Amino acid sequence: MFFPGGSNSALDKFRVDPVSGEIETTGTFDIDGGITYFDLVVKAADQGTSSLSVTRQLKVGLTDINDNSPVFSQNVYDVTVAEVSQRPRT
Repeated sequence: MFFPGGSNSALDKFRVDPVSGEIETTGTFDIDGGITYFDLVVKAADQGTSSLSVTRQLKVGLTDINDNSPVFSQNVYDVTVAEVSQRPRT
């Protein structure tokens, strides 16, 4: 079970598998929206008659990746290279 935590709610971004307890994302994230992390509060409880439970706080950080397509200043580049050209030495 998730509880909202911190300044950003994770209720619609993550889910917990009820059997394995594995935390999964439910979609994609965009750090350009200003959110760089999510605070999660997870509670696990058993099915016993006097139910036992534990609550843990998790902080999931986001790392930015380049999601922009390349941009060129012109559509076509015309270049002529002489047949006897040599590659510059490095």
